[in-house]
Amino acid sequence: MVDLKLLTDMSHEMNVLYVEDNEDVRNSTADMLKDLFNSIETAVDGKDGLEKYIDYHKQNEKYFDIVISDINMPTMNGIDMSRHVLGINSIQEIIIISAHNESTYLFDLINIGVSSFLLKPLHLEQLFTVLLSVTTSIHNRKFKERYYEKVESLNGELYQKNEELERSLRVANTLAAKNSYLTPALSTSQKDIEKELRDQNELALFKTDTLSMVQILQSKLSVDIMMLISSLQKDETLNKILLIEFVKSWKKYLFLIKDYTIFENATLTLESLSNLLAQDDFATHADLLSLLLLIESLVFMLERWQRHISEESLQNITIIEANIASDVQSILNLYSGTFEAEASSFIESLTQHASI
Repeated sequence: MVDLKLLTDMSHEMNVLYVEDNEDVRNSTADMLKDLFNSIETAVDGKDGLEKYIDYHKQNEKYFDIVISDINMPTMNGIDMSRHVLGINSIQEIIIISAHNESTYLFDLINIGVSSFLLKPLHLEQLFTVLLSVTTSIHNRKFKERYYEKVESLNGELYQKNEELERSLRVANTLAAKNSYLTPALSTSQKDIEKELRDQNELALFKTDTLSMVQILQSKLSVDIMMLISSLQKDETLNKILLIEFVKSWKKYLFLIKDYTIFENATLTLESLSNLLAQDDFATHADLLSLLLLIESLVFMLERWQRHISEESLQNITIIEANIASDVQSILNLYSGTFEAEASSFIESLTQHASI
């Protein structure tokens, strides 16, 4: 059974072109698809579909997320339309609907790059399964595109900031060399003030250079953990591909925050949790599911933490970061079996921290 909530989470912002020459089938299927997608454009045959595909790009400067098409249609069939569409946009996701007696066409479609198919008559479970697979693929591709665009942008900004920092350091070193014989030892209070200033500067740098990319990864973590739990609840066999995808996202998240000393406590415990997941050595199905449900709550806490980072003072952020480190350590202790009595207190702490 397909998780419809997960499907709508993936599909609700996507736009679809649906090509079908049978008016009754076209209208009834389009009405159903409207509940899942942001918009549904319909076309009566391949020629009409191709024209609307091109016009949509001209008007919106982007392509449809998905094209769904019948094969046998007048004027231009689904195969020729798909060939033209893929010639325009080679990564276009196309779902072909075919009858059993049209199977000879499938090889032609596979050869031109179509990889998703539905058989007539349409069954909801089959339709939703294919749509979930395609929308998940699109979601992951868009995430990667946004991620790489952000990396390129940040690399350019980082290069400029490095040049400015090097110039500032040269000036500071020159002044320090001239005045070192006049500078007394710093008092403890002066050192505390300097540390707070460094932390404030580091936080400002994090907000400018890294926070937006962390938020993108946070969204992916939320989707990945939701898919992993949903898969495990339906089937006791662990979907290792989903687990590997989640661990990869987790490690990317750590990579972005680990160089910031203000997040040192949270980073260390989050890294230990990442190593635990990567071991892939869980005693029972129930153990793994319980662990993932706790991590899902933690991912929610991380999302709240990031919102606080963009709005709160350094002192409050430090308190929240310490709470997250404590929560992660509780998960590690619970899983290792060293503090079974902490289970209820951990759940209580999550509730308290969520209200901060």
